[in-house]
Amino acid sequence: MHLMALGRRHGLSDRAIAAIIDNVRAGLADWPEIAAQAGATFSMREIAERHAEVARTFG
Repeated sequence: MHLMALGRRHGLSDRAIAAIIDNVRAGLADWPEIAAQAGATFSMREIAERHAEVARTFG
């Protein structure tokens, strides 16, 4: 996994890397509420497509 290698290269433990990934996933799960509060105008479909692209790129 690219993110694990990147984190390790910067001296992070596997546990810390996993926690960061979990926090990002939790934030993404809350995105509809966060976006509504912030007044974001991107469609959920467009955001989902971009998230999927990142996931394909970085594993």
